[in-house]
Amino acid sequence: MMRILLQVLAVLLAATVSARADELRLVTAELPPFCFHRPPPTVSEIGEPRGLVYEVVREMARRIGHSGTVEFMGWTHAQEVALIEPNVGILALTRSPEREPFYNWMVNIVTDDLILVGGTGVDVSSLDTSGTARPACCAPAAPRHCCASTSSPASSRSARNG
Repeated sequence: MMRILLQVLAVLLAATVSARADELRLVTAELPPFCFHRPPPTVSEIGEPRGLVYEVVREMARRIGHSGTVEFMGWTHAQEVALIEPNVGILALTRSPEREPFYNWMVNIVTDDLILVGGTGVDVSSLDTSGTARPACCAPAAPRHCCASTSSPASSRSARNG
């Protein structure tokens, strides 16, 4: 009897592992307020995953029987994995005409209007004309803490297109 029980358990375990192997792999990066850890990851602590998109995707996964496991990695790496490897979904990717042919877009979870603001004499009519300005940002998760980028205009443009 015990042998039959172990065989049944082994078959169920193998079926579960096989089903998980066929699951859509979900990847993302630290992108507050959409996907992030609280507290932020450190050498000694990872923190609890949170965020608007993270929570919605986890609930959608639960409802369809997906494990809901989301892997956090660097943003560039997450995009490379989603482009190169089969059966991968990326969370919180901004839809743009340049990205349209490279992804199968599944669902729009949130629409976020991005606003470009500049000081006196800064042309903010487009990202191209604002390229020489020093960009500044306010982190949505910590609105009192603002930062300014010292990167080059070209890298600033690509970072803002994330």
